[in-house]
Amino acid sequence: MRPCELLTLGLLICSGHVRAADEKPRLDRAVELLRQTCKRKARGVSLWSVAGKDGWLFMDDELVHVAAGPFWGEHARKASRVQRSDERDPLPAILDYRDRLAARGIELLLVPIPPKAIVYADKLMDVTDIPLRPDGSLPRLDPAHQAFYALLRSKGVEVLDPTELFLAHRREGDTYCKQDHHYSGLGVSLLATRLAERIKARPWYRALPESARSARYLHERRRVQISGDLWQTFRLKTREVPEREVLELHFVGTRAADGSLSPVPTDAHSPVLVFGGSHALIFHAGGDMQARGAGLPDALALLLGFAVDLVATRGDMVHNPRISIYRRARKRPETIRCKKIFIWVFAARGFTEHRWSRRIPLMPASAAPAESSP
Repeated sequence: MRPCELLTLGLLICSGHVRAADEKPRLDRAVELLRQTCKRKARGVSLWSVAGKDGWLFMDDELVHVAAGPFWGEHARKASRVQRSDERDPLPAILDYRDRLAARGIELLLVPIPPKAIVYADKLMDVTDIPLRPDGSLPRLDPAHQAFYALLRSKGVEVLDPTELFLAHRREGDTYCKQDHHYSGLGVSLLATRLAERIKARPWYRALPESARSARYLHERRRVQISGDLWQTFRLKTREVPEREVLELHFVGTRAADGSLSPVPTDAHSPVLVFGGSHALIFHAGGDMQARGAGLPDALALLLGFAVDLVATRGDMVHNPRISIYRRARKRPETIRCKKIFIWVFAARGFTEHRWSRRIPLMPASAAPAESSP
């Protein structure tokens, strides 16, 4: 048995998710079946939407990632879809960026958003092929992710993995959109609450004056019909276009003169920076992100009592956001000097889909002598 498999089994047994060693073969079979299912369903897909069960839609790139298995170290060469061989392994790049931040006294919190195919594996394969937990819930079928996060933690990287959180709350509602590859409004609320708990435990947060963390934002829940990215592509491939999904979203803001709720502006001088990909933008940025004022930055502002900073890009969630941070720091270095924590939010498929360069500095050499320009 490979070391990563031993580590994963140990984690599962200690957490109670595998009750006995004789259940491991069943779990292994389910993991392999899911990988093969994802591989088969992603083959030859046009317009990147894949139909699952009960109206659930999945992204083909995400299925390719799940099918890849381990994706770091020696596995990165085959698992990654990146052209340059020195930008395939996520481990050195994450450690490098953590060290660059630490040199400036800034924490890194890694938040990889699990593939929808892991949280809703039963919407891709027969539930009878999955060894359910004693309470009837789905087990984790992502040993590669679990092993990688354990490796990161062993090297001092803080990781908030919301997989168990999203699995545990499925009975309260859908934690992912059915017709979009992002998490749902419930998923946003669950993740924001967990993040806020960690941030509030930091000494620097408790040391902030009450006036700096006591903004009183208003909030209200609304049902919104979205045009999910997967729905938009799937409707082009079918004669029977499914009805658009309706979500309940939690909007945050201040009362405008016309009585509407005005979203909370992000703050470049906030001690908290959320950066990464579209999971940091969904329901926040409007337009193709479905809504404004109901995303992760908005939920965090409500829970923390102050607005957060945001640097996020559509598509590339790994390389481009770090470049954007550097370019902004070159013009406004004070936006980095005031930071206490960087929260890196990105889809886990980014481990195999995007460039993991170690050559991206945090700040220009003039502001951070130890670093050089890209």
